[in-house]
Amino acid sequence: MNSTRFDIALAGLLHDIGKIEQRALDDPWNTPQGFPKDGQPVHARWSEYFIQNYVPSQYRPAAYQGVYHHQPEKSPAEDQSRSKLVALADKLSAGERSDDIKEEKGNHPPQQLLSIFDRVGAYRQKSEKQQHYLPLRSLALNEKSIFPSGSLDRQATKLAYEELRDQLRAEAKKDIHDPETYLENVLAALQRNAWSIPSAFYYSLPDVSLYDHSRMTAALAVCLSDLPDPKINDLLSAVREAFHGNTAEDTQGTLSEPVGLLVGGDISGIQNFIYTLSSKNAAKTLRGRSFYLQLLTEAVLRFVLRELDLPTTNVIYSGGGHFYLLAPLSAEKQLKEIQLKVTRILLKHHGANLYLALGWVPVPASGFKRGVFPTYWDKMHSALAQVKQHRYQE
Repeated sequence: MNSTRFDIALAGLLHDIGKIEQRALDDPWNTPQGFPKDGQPVHARWSEYFIQNYVPSQYRPAAYQGVYHHQPEKSPAEDQSRSKLVALADKLSAGERSDDIKEEKGNHPPQQLLSIFDRVGAYRQKSEKQQHYLPLRSLALNEKSIFPSGSLDRQATKLAYEELRDQLRAEAKKDIHDPETYLENVLAALQRNAWSIPSAFYYSLPDVSLYDHSRMTAALAVCLSDLPDPKINDLLSAVREAFHGNTAEDTQGTLSEPVGLLVGGDISGIQNFIYTLSSKNAAKTLRGRSFYLQLLTEAVLRFVLRELDLPTTNVIYSGGGHFYLLAPLSAEKQLKEIQLKVTRILLKHHGANLYLALGWVPVPASGFKRGVFPTYWDKMHSALAQVKQHRYQE
C-alpha cells in the first residue's frame, strides 16, 4: 500500500481512541499528567497519550496526525494537511452531529450503545428508562456479549471500559513490522472491543459505534487525500459553517462537489450455483459451496482493494456475495479494468455461472448527512442493476 494512504488511514482510525481512555477514568475531565491544556478537547489529549504509550514507534508519526482533528491549524506538524484531512473526514463521518459543542461536567447519560431495535417502529416511543443498550463487552458469540439489556451503573460502566481499554492497549502495542498487517490488526481490535462503545453520547443519540465512526473516518480521509490542499481547506470551512446552520449559497456549492465514490460489488448467479445439486451429499455440497462463495467474495474484494491501492478500512460491508466500499474519485478510471480482469477469471473457472458486477456513484460532501446518504446508496444499486442487465458488455 502507498505509505501516504497508510499514514492517513491509521491517523483516521485512531483519531478518537482517547475516548476509551477518558471514559475509563474516575474523573474523565482531566488531561493526562504532563500533557498541556491548550484548548484541545480532553479526549484528543488522551488519544495522544494512547499513541505515545501503546503504538509502536515506527507508526506514531502517522497516528499523531489525527490527534489535532478538532484544531488542525494548531497541529505542531510542519505539514498540517493530513490533520485537516482527518478533521474533514471526522465531520463527514459524524453526519449531522457537531463535535464543536463542548461536553459539560455533571452530565452523565448512559455511556453505552443504544440497540437498533429501540430506533425502529413502536420502540421509538419508549422512555429513556425503558431503552435497551448493547453490553460493554468484547464481541463474542454468546448471550451476555451480544444481547441488549438495561443501562449499567457508573461503577460497572467504568470497569467495563477499563477492560476494553486494556485489550485495545495490548493489541496496539504489538510490534508488527508490515504496515498493512498492523493497520488490519488495529482495525480488528477495534471491531472486537469498540463495537458497542458509542462514538458520542452527551449531545448525540448513541446509535453509532466508535468502531464504525473510526473506520469510516479513516476511509473518508483516504478518499479526500486525492483532493488538492486548497479544496480541503474550502471543504473544511464549508462543513464547519454548515454544522452551525449557515446555508449560504457559496457554502452549498462547495459541499455539492464530489469527494469520493461509493462502490458496490455483486457476484450474481449465486442461487443457481449453490442450489444446482444432486440429491447425493446435498447438505455437504450446499455447505461447501456456501463457504466457497464466502471465500470468493473476500478474494474478489481483496483484489479490488489491491488494484485500487486502498486499505481495508475503506470497506463498508462484505458478505453474501456483496461488498461495498468508499474509494477516491481517481478510482473510477480503474474500476472498469478491474471488472474486466475479474470477469475473465470467473469465465475461465465457472463459465457463465458467476459474474461480478461493479457499480459506483460519486458522493458530494453534503451526501454524507443523515437522510441524504440513502439517495446515493440507491443510485449505486441502480448502477449495479444496469451492469447486471448488460452482462459481459465489457
